[in-house]
Amino acid sequence: MQSIGEPALDDIIKLKEKKIKAEMREFNKIIKDLPEEKTILCKGLIENTCFMKVELEYLKSKILLKGYSEGYRNGDNQYGNKQTPESQMYSTMIKNYNAAIKTLSCILGFDEKTLKVRSPTETGEFNGFLAYAEAVKNKQ
Repeated sequence: MQSIGEPALDDIIKLKEKKIKAEMREFNKIIKDLPEEKTILCKGLIENTCFMKVELEYLKSKILLKGYSEGYRNGDNQYGNKQTPESQMYSTMIKNYNAAIKTLSCILGFDEKTLKVRSPTETGEFNGFLAYAEAVKNKQ
């Protein structure tokens, strides 16, 4: 049911779809030079990641309006505060979003600590790993 002053459900859906497409365009810029097999591997994960990012923004706006908790009353003696459904969904989705971003970072060859692209010798070969570990060790 639509609250007074809240946009219609169709308008919200159209806005979310527009934002998801914009996020997809940004991701496509990042993956444009990837080999085809990595692009195929990433496609579904990117679509879901873009969806989660837009949903997280929407949930965040709901949380800002309603807060993280709400009061409840079950009968005469049971009452208190509980987490809102939006904050529960946000908590779950942010964990899934972070896991998806981490997975995409690995597929794309980004180093977790520095967020720099690793060289081909450092992406999956044991000798590359040893060379990378040695380089990190020498920097310390």
